[in-house]
Amino acid sequence: MTMTMPITGQAGLERVRFFPGQILTADDMSLSTEWVLEKLRRHNRYLHGWGIVCGCDVKPPGGTDSAWTVHICPGYLITPQGDEVLIASEAKFDLAGCILSSADPCATARPCPPITRRPAGTTQKVYLAVRYVECDARPVRIAPAGCSCGDGQCDYSRVREAYEFCCLDSLPPVPPPYGCDHLCHGDVLACPDCPPERWVVLATVTLPSSVDTTLIVDNISPADRRLLYSAAMLREMAICNCGPQPAPQPPAPQPPMQTVEPPVIEPPTGIYAAAITVTITDATPQAQIYYTTSGDDPTPGGPTTNLYGAPFPLWTQFASTVTVKAKATKANFNDSPIRSVDYTFTGVIQ
Repeated sequence: MTMTMPITGQAGLERVRFFPGQILTADDMSLSTEWVLEKLRRHNRYLHGWGIVCGCDVKPPGGTDSAWTVHICPGYLITPQGDEVLIASEAKFDLAGCILSSADPCATARPCPPITRRPAGTTQKVYLAVRYVECDARPVRIAPAGCSCGDGQCDYSRVREAYEFCCLDSLPPVPPPYGCDHLCHGDVLACPDCPPERWVVLATVTLPSSVDTTLIVDNISPADRRLLYSAAMLREMAICNCGPQPAPQPPAPQPPMQTVEPPVIEPPTGIYAAAITVTITDATPQAQIYYTTSGDDPTPGGPTTNLYGAPFPLWTQFASTVTVKAKATKANFNDSPIRSVDYTFTGVIQ
């Protein structure tokens, strides 16, 4: 099966439209498969990017391994083209001759000349990389055409998704980053082109000057690995940067508010034949006193309510009773109870 590579500026993909009576060919069925794969590749490339998601560690030789055999641990990654690679089991890779040993049937090694072909006594830096490949599998016989009774030819009935390792002399080109300024300022970001290189670097290996010198941990560096963080990783990274958010707690119980002391109105209730001066006091410091002489309950801002500031005179020209009501208030306190006093005047004041 031919892999269709995305084209810069491509308007869209094409899929088969099925209808009754349609004659389907192998190309039609293959196109449907390629459409799904290309959608997935484009989704991975634009939405997630590419790089090593987890695992894929490279370790030095051990036990009976040859001096330049490294161990490639299981892991998962996305290639620059958007293909996924799952290294299902540990692989051994001999850097001296690109010889691979793995229990995973999908693991392959790219043929390459021995790395030992270099000037004697010099060190060399190589980049151990992996890429996605496809290989044909499960051969079956093809039914003969017409009425022929002869044996039919064979063709492969499956496409196996695989991967291969290789040693590169130089790092594959990497597209430039967007940059913090463009990302943080909300600039219009260009869609990245599909990189021509399919390799994903697993480790940078500095080879000793002699093929008989065994590789050690210091010869293997992950510095050139490109990491791709999953959504779960990004969530944990955000928590690490911002600190874990405490669970919501119920509000602490508030202590009961105090109540303003009731005001005291002087003089007391009684019958008076002359004008009087009314004084209102309150024992709560900084309390404000509101009063009325209309018999209404005092309400701050009400039409008949006055803010007490100083003693005030009170009288009536005719015999009648005047009711003075007062209430004290203070911020963060409950209002005081209303107190009232009745003054009965006997007649015209001379």
